[in-house]
Amino acid sequence: MTTVRILAADRIENSATFSSSQPIPHAVHDMPTPETTKESTPMQRLVKRMTRVFTKLSPDETIKKLTAVLEKMGYSWKTTTARQVTITSLDRRKNPLIFKAHLHEMDDKVLVDFRLSKGDGIEFKRHFLRIKGKLAHITTKVPLLSPFV
Repeated sequence: MTTVRILAADRIENSATFSSSQPIPHAVHDMPTPETTKESTPMQRLVKRMTRVFTKLSPDETIKKLTAVLEKMGYSWKTTTARQVTITSLDRRKNPLIFKAHLHEMDDKVLVDFRLSKGDGIEFKRHFLRIKGKLAHITTKVPLLSPFV
């Protein structure tokens, strides 16, 4: 437990000084700040995501296949923009689970990036893995020289 004591305020005019009997750990000083953890491009931020798949189809065909899989699996969905699908469901505890699938064209492939909008992250990951399994027939591996490896 850290103890704090106020030094004699009469020695220092118009301010009080605090002293701690415990040293400040170096880990506090070495913590990354938001400025040092920012990536430079949106593509570099996508690298860290594990909830994405690449398809070998066109964006329009990918959306058709994705929505067909969602229909078969019993999800409610709607296309909010030309390249975004909002997926709605309930998790195991009957709480709302909302996530979005964004499509990004990259050379001859399409990146489908799933992001949680509302709900439990672990439940989102379970649902994503089920959907990814159903989309296995249209997905492709990432090329070895790709920045997404």
